[in-house]
Amino acid sequence: MGFRPAQAGGLLTAAQSEGLDALLDHIHHTETTDPHGQRWPRSKPHDDKTAALVTFHGHGQDR
Repeated sequence: MGFRPAQAGGLLTAAQSEGLDALLDHIHHTETTDPHGQRWPRSKPHDDKTAALVTFHGHGQDR
């Protein structure tokens, strides 16, 4: 995956191309590179993660 943490556009692209499981795995791996939360502040080594990807088709067409 070619994005850095906190880049929303990169996260969306990764979710669409790689899938949510791969995205969450990448985030978990990234957290392991900063176990004390110095680079990306957080209260514990691995924060809880939830992801949802919703895609709308039709672009405003009546269905």
